[in-house]
Amino acid sequence: MSHSKPIPEQKDFVVSHRTFEIINHGISGAFAGCLSKILLYPLGNIETRLQAHAKEEALAHKADTSSKKPESETSDTSTEVKKITVSEIVNQIMEAEGVKGFYKGLVLYVIGTLISSGTYFFWYEFFKGIFIKEGFNALGYSKTAFCAGLISTTITNPINVLHTRILLEKGKSSGMRKTIRKIAKTEGIAGFFKGLLAGYILLINPIIQFIVYEYLKKKFENTKYKALLFFVAGAISKAIATFVTYPYQTIKTNLQANQHGNLDQLELIHKIFREHGIPGFFNGLAPKLFQTVINNALLLMIYEKMHMFISVIVGYLLQKKK
Repeated sequence: MSHSKPIPEQKDFVVSHRTFEIINHGISGAFAGCLSKILLYPLGNIETRLQAHAKEEALAHKADTSSKKPESETSDTSTEVKKITVSEIVNQIMEAEGVKGFYKGLVLYVIGTLISSGTYFFWYEFFKGIFIKEGFNALGYSKTAFCAGLISTTITNPINVLHTRILLEKGKSSGMRKTIRKIAKTEGIAGFFKGLLAGYILLINPIIQFIVYEYLKKKFENTKYKALLFFVAGAISKAIATFVTYPYQTIKTNLQANQHGNLDQLELIHKIFREHGIPGFFNGLAPKLFQTVINNALLLMIYEKMHMFISVIVGYLLQKKK
């Protein structure tokens, strides 16, 4: 996305300038994605658990309505449907799992982030060279973000499913291998691709994000404070994209966690609306906004600076020897 001046001319390069740029963006994206998400991983952990808690509320409500007794007997036996707060989630994690609970599934998450961020930025740069010729082109950036997201989402969906299942396990994790075997045995290969359609629909998120991000970068390209520009542009663009697409993110998380059995998307939407109303689609939005906005701002700032660093240092090392 950024273009550094001191990259050697193509004729002096071991690989073509274009090939180097695509690889550079992939490496920079992978590194930035991992570093930013490791720093903010506990917040993402809490946000996922808040979304998933809707299942427990629904089950409690179902148990309450299906086992009703005469009024004289129900006052003390009815199942209480209680919304959970961020502080309560934090207390639950501390009591059941300790500090380690906030980093549950971290290794798998880092692997998934390496692959997803690296893949996304690699293909983003590749398709940018096809769809963007010069200046700001909203349609071109839309196509670029869509194509890159399509590839990245397809490749990383099984990892996201696995991570979500491990994260939502009660108590000590049964481990990656056992979780893989369990999904394969009970749901088959299709189980690893639950939520994939929702993931495709959620490509509207990076499309909105990168249109806004590229616009802000272009608008303030002459500023001396590049790092600040990348951070602020990343934060603003992600905040807008997250708010618009959050309801569907909730649906995707529920599908991947297998929280509602074999319900399809329309049935799940109806179920969430019936049991929780409109607020049910925004459960966990506050920590999600904080976590994802700061994470994305850090990611894009680190990514842009890392790209510049590799361009200057590694770029010259790859020159042909004269």
